[in-house]
Amino acid sequence: MKKRNFISTGVLFLMFIIAWGCSKKTQNESSEDPETIAPVKVTHVQYKTLADTLTVNGQVMEGEHFIIRAPLTGYITKVWIHSGEHVKAGQRLFTLRTREQEALGSANQKSSLPKPMDVVVKAPVSGQITSLNIGSGIYATGGSKMAMMTSNQSVYLKLFIPMKWSNEVQMGDSALVQWADGKMRWAKLGTRMVQADSQSQSAMYIVNDLPTDQLLAGERLTVLIPINKIKKGQVLPQKAVLTDESMSSYWVMKLINDSTAIRVNVKPGLSTNQWVAVTKPKFQKTDRILVEGNYGLPDTARVKVIK
Repeated sequence: MKKRNFISTGVLFLMFIIAWGCSKKTQNESSEDPETIAPVKVTHVQYKTLADTLTVNGQVMEGEHFIIRAPLTGYITKVWIHSGEHVKAGQRLFTLRTREQEALGSANQKSSLPKPMDVVVKAPVSGQITSLNIGSGIYATGGSKMAMMTSNQSVYLKLFIPMKWSNEVQMGDSALVQWADGKMRWAKLGTRMVQADSQSQSAMYIVNDLPTDQLLAGERLTVLIPINKIKKGQVLPQKAVLTDESMSSYWVMKLINDSTAIRVNVKPGLSTNQWVAVTKPKFQKTDRILVEGNYGLPDTARVKVIK
């Protein structure tokens, strides 16, 4: 009888231990943190043209000078221009009258219009009057200097491109010209000059398609030239492409279903402030790439897409 009671007590004790262990296990399991689900936003690949930018200096070179000389000896009866004025080819600059014509006089002597026998001196080219050497009523000898002007046709912007970059540009390439006041204008690279600039070790190019009335001789401008273009390349936003501290590997996090993202190694190419060209692998337009909430996620992560 005592033996039977001892067995019953032992069985009850064993059952208590098992029950207590199960309860403890359940309690421990319930106290563990649930699996973290990261809120994320997604994007898709796009196809854009990207390029590096080469920034170089340019200088406006002074145009060809022309000396306006008196074609004959006589009196200057009218000066039609002033210093600094822009004139067109063929525009009248001065009128002269010989001593003999002046002695004969005329009924229309006080008229400001050229008289039939007056000699009209015209601008040989379009450009700017840089100096006046004579005034109305002055007696000029034949061949004397009356004024100087600079031709618009020979005012040009010259670029200085470091020799190490000279093979990256060529005639016809686009160039964004920037003035000091913030004005900008696209133009085209013209002829490469046969000589290099020995002081700066630069190749020199002429820039075409610039309005000459916006160029001042001696002015220095900044010119941006796109190089190493990738046309319609596969690109992702900068925030979508992740890297390690040594920048030796790059990857993105891609959704494989609505709640799981995996790591995909990528090979980046050119980049701008906004975009990164991804040369490998090729993604589908429908692939969902994490663009927010992707930093620090493990290779396989539980996520929740938010809008």
